[in-house]
Amino acid sequence: MIKYFLLYISPYLVFTGFLVGLSYKLYKWLSAPKGAPAPIYPRASKSPLRKAIDYVFIIATFKPLYDIDKRLWLASWTSHLGLLMFTIGHFRLLTEFTPLWNILVLDD
Repeated sequence: MIKYFLLYISPYLVFTGFLVGLSYKLYKWLSAPKGAPAPIYPRASKSPLRKAIDYVFIIATFKPLYDIDKRLWLASWTSHLGLLMFTIGHFRLLTEFTPLWNILVLDD
């Protein structure tokens, strides 16, 4: 009896609960008030070099987010900085196989 319930009935109950929860969340998201618009593109400049510098500055500093919410900007910026450090650390491990050489006793 319990095996029948676990294998044949509970998947339908779980899937139904998932669809109801997803529908509720979508309704809440779609009915939420819209936030302030965040411009992605910098002001038009005549020089391509100036445009490139503006793009890099906006991407590196999240300036539109800073203008809207400073606390969210700080959390987002530090999170992305941590991800950058994590990526650099793992890239270094992939390019420098010293730990692997030590494990396999391949150093001279």
